[in-house]
Amino acid sequence: MVKYLMVVPLFLKCYLWNVLVAFDQTACALLGGSPDVTISSRAWGWHLRGVDFPYKLIDSIPCFGVGHCERAYEPEPLDKSVMANFKKEWKERYGGK
Repeated sequence: MVKYLMVVPLFLKCYLWNVLVAFDQTACALLGGSPDVTISSRAWGWHLRGVDFPYKLIDSIPCFGVGHCERAYEPEPLDKSVMANFKKEWKERYGGK
């Protein structure tokens, strides 16, 4: 019972991250972009086409830091996905499947 209670903060962390990414992707779609990308990755795409203002604005936000938009634009490897990290941490903490 205790081991399952310990996983609740980890689950909530993954859940909240997924909700934030979904909100970001929805906002991007509402602004005319693809529903599969975030505003940050779209800003880096604009930078590659010569429009620098959006990416400079986002990268200047302290909690994101320099290079955030470029990292968001790069494709996410499968082993870096939220669920892969959740499963890896579960195995490390509790063993088993």
